[in-house]
Amino acid sequence: KCNQKEVAFQCTKVCGKLLNCRKHRCETICHSGVCDDCPESNELTCYCGNSSKEIPCGLEKESRSFNHAGYWSCFEKCSKTLTCKNHSCLQRCHAGQCQPCETDVSIIVNCPCGKTKLEKLAQSTRQTCLDPIPTCKRYVRKPLLAELEM
Repeated sequence: KCNQKEVAFQCTKVCGKLLNCRKHRCETICHSGVCDDCPESNELTCYCGNSSKEIPCGLEKESRSFNHAGYWSCFEKCSKTLTCKNHSCLQRCHAGQCQPCETDVSIIVNCPCGKTKLEKLAQSTRQTCLDPIPTCKRYVRKPLLAELEM
């Protein structure tokens, strides 16, 4: 009726609306206005898997990192074992796959002077990154680092 005072609407059911995280529902009793932010939090690991921290639910941004879900960088040395199985990653904690081993047989294809293909040298072929890199007998005409600093 028009002459009655307005009474606030009251309900005893749980709100149940989807929260800002889009994963959980509001568990407070029926209310007006916007629901509060999600009270949940998640323990998330860094890309390399060596550290973790609590992040409010809904604020994480997932990035898949070579068989490991990572969410942030701890800026420490990655230390994952490289595909060569002999060395570990020296980069800071990073998303995605680690760079290949610097001395991998598929990367080092020339002797250190850069002029001769390793396949042309008579020495035995390298099987792993731990095998020595053969050298040719050519003269290298590059200035040494000490000469450049003078």
